[in-house]
Amino acid sequence: MALSDYEQRRFASYISFGKIGLKGMVALKSSKILIAGLGSVGIPAALYLLSSGIGKLGLCDYQTISENDFYKQTIFGTGDLGKLKTIVLKEKLAHLHPNAQITIHNIELTCENLVRFAAGYDIVLNCTNMLDNDAIFAALPENKIVLNVYCRGFSAFVWSGMLNTSLKTEIKDTEKAAGFSFVVGPMAGIAGSTLANIVFKHLSGIETMVKHLQIKL
Repeated sequence: MALSDYEQRRFASYISFGKIGLKGMVALKSSKILIAGLGSVGIPAALYLLSSGIGKLGLCDYQTISENDFYKQTIFGTGDLGKLKTIVLKEKLAHLHPNAQITIHNIELTCENLVRFAAGYDIVLNCTNMLDNDAIFAALPENKIVLNVYCRGFSAFVWSGMLNTSLKTEIKDTEKAAGFSFVVGPMAGIAGSTLANIVFKHLSGIETMVKHLQIKL
């Protein structure tokens, strides 16, 4: 899969960087990533992955936008109230990288439907905030790269946190107990951006994704 003239101009800095180069950019363009859960972590991950040259991005969520989303999910505005997250996010992302293919899955996850539509993706990012979804993602084939995200949350007196990422077979009970409880909007954005960075380095060949990673934010 070759880069277009537009993509060679757009990603010239990446191409000239020895650790990525043309080979890395072609790998990024050839990659297919599914993000399940378009919340305070899934959205920034989608923004940075798509703008970095991902060829195909899947967006999975079934919720509509509410006022309580605005302080952490800053891509949405008052004009988006009541609309489906998948549809609004696709419209906004399309302006970031018009050459990329964006597919929406406006559906509540089950073992059956996730296995079906995840077959078209190389990597699945579990950014849902429902711990009960672990069993759903565990139903995916062993050869599927599934990155589960668990974020130890914040209290009114603690302005730091921990981002835990684990491949499908490496989930630890301590991370399950931590769950998702981000309170501070900017910290959620940092977590999503960090997740995008992990995936970007893996796909471009800079750094192999480890089975388990814990990052202090």
